[in-house]
Formats: sequence, C-alpha cells, structure tokens
Amino acid sequence: MTIFLSADPKKEYREEGWQIPHFGGKSLGPLSLFEYEEEFTGLDRLLVKYARNEFQNTLFRMIDERHLKDSQVYRLADVYRRYFSKIRNGMIPKKNTVIALALAMRLSMEETEELLYSAGYVLTDFRHTDIVIRYCIRRRIYRLDDVNELLENYGLAKLR
Repeated sequence: MTIFLSADPKKEYREEGWQIPHFGGKSLGPLSLFEYEEEFTGLDRLLVKYARNEFQNTLFRMIDERHLKDSQVYRLADVYRRYFSKIRNGMIPKKNTVIALALAMRLSMEETEELLYSAGYVLTDFRHTDIVIRYCIRRRIYRLDDVNELLENYGLAKLR
C-alpha cells in the first residue's frame, strides 16, 4: 500500500512498499505505511487538536481584545449558551456559525478571515453566500437579521 504525502504524485519515489516523499526538493526519508501507521494516526490526532486549540485561542483572544462578554457575543450571533460552551471546550463550529460570531464581534474583513482560517474555513470568491458576507463586512453591516435578509433577497440560505 502506498501513501501520498505530497500534493504532486509525480514527486513521489516508490520502491517495494517504501516511499520517499519530497516537499520542495527535500526528502523526508523512506516511510512504510505499516511501520509508521501508529505515528500517522497520532499525527492526525495532533493536527485536529492543534486546529481546535487554534480556533479557540483566536476566538477568545478577539473577544477579550474587544472587551466583550461571552454572553454578548453568543446572543448577537444567535448561538445557544450550551452550544457556545461546547465551542469553548474545543468544538469547531460550522462555517456559518463562525461567520455569525465574527459579525457579532464586528470584525474587519482581515480579522474575519483570520477567525475563519483558524477554524479551517475560508471565504471564497465564487460562492454567492461568501460574496454577500464580504459585501456586508466591508460595508459594516453586522446585524445578523440584516445580513440574513440580504441573503434571502438573493435566494440564499440564512446564516442562522
């Protein structure tokens, strides 16, 4: 069984179950799927844990920088207290919830993108909902009801 650690399979070298992945011309050495299976599973766990911590740290840093209370943010974002508690404990919410939290904190476009990125999301230039969200943030339209109304006017699903 062969594993690919590079986005470009042409840069992979395979020899009887061994593989030398190349990243930017640097070799990481031979890897056997069977020999390192536990380490890959551990790596997956570490990456998920890092992503959770990154989002959590970013969200609560932004709340603190604005001198907001958690309750203010989750009410403005139309998020239940119990759900917000799960976020505090490491759960990564859906993209629309992250956007609603960004609107509740009145984040700039750059800050919104930072928060989304820390949760593993991005605003695209081709998804209609993302285009409307960008429009609202750039024009400082932060009220969730106003954003949802604009989304509905274009036949798009509401955020929350």
